[in-house]
Amino acid sequence: MTVVGGGASGQFVLLATNSSHLDPKHWPQPEAFRPERFLLESGGRTGPADPPAFAPFGVGPRMCVGNKQAVIAAKSALVQLYRRFTFSLHARQRLPLRTRTAMTHAPRDGVWVSVHAR
Repeated sequence: MTVVGGGASGQFVLLATNSSHLDPKHWPQPEAFRPERFLLESGGRTGPADPPAFAPFGVGPRMCVGNKQAVIAAKSALVQLYRRFTFSLHARQRLPLRTRTAMTHAPRDGVWVSVHAR
């Protein structure tokens, strides 16, 4: 949140990043699970040409100071998990996935998956 200068002081402005993350002008089929959309060689839009289109950690001088550490930790954890296990949606998982937005954007009821050792 950022305190707004000018006008009534003490007001807050909250950027709803979820609205830009689901904007079809930036993301074709925004609610589809298409992780390849982030690969620049696949036409992903997270490159320098359009940096604010995907901003889970904010942008500019007030960007989350822990963003790089968070991304490295998440990648390391995922690599270790995917080296040891395979994952598939469980039969109980209903699609499309219902989500909720609070401080972060997340599955509303969790995600049912089946995990198998490699």
